Amino acid sequence: MEPEEQTHQDDQAPPGGPDERTERGELVAKELICLGALSVALLVAALILPAALGPPPDVVGGPKRIEAPWLFAGIQYLMRFVPAWLGGLVIPAVALLFVAALPWLARFVPRYVYLPAFFGLLIAGAVLTAIGLSH
Repeated sequence: MEPEEQTHQDDQAPPGGPDERTERGELVAKELICLGALSVALLVAALILPAALGPPPDVVGGPKRIEAPWLFAGIQYLMRFVPAWLGGLVIPAVALLFVAALPWLARFVPRYVYLPAFFGLLIAGAVLTAIGLSH
């Protein structure tokens, strides 16, 4: 008999085959082990590697211009045109709530409604970040 034609008892797939599934408890245990190992590795790296804090601050002169990290450059640029509470709190919070609600929106709203809104939000964020980094 050729190896391809061999089967296990009761015509089940061999262990490790494509039909084998991991139980939920076993999967959670594996994820917790990975989480613990990654946490220990990050803690060791944080204790060993020096923090890149940059030069000490100039107390007398002060900074000429305060810039946010690149991740927040779009929000900082947006706050030039709208009040700080709106551009720094309300608009990002609404955008994050929209992204968090996408799994539920997919059940009740047609794709042609929420997908353009999502990609419009994504493009607006990318454009604001690019403009914020260039200024």
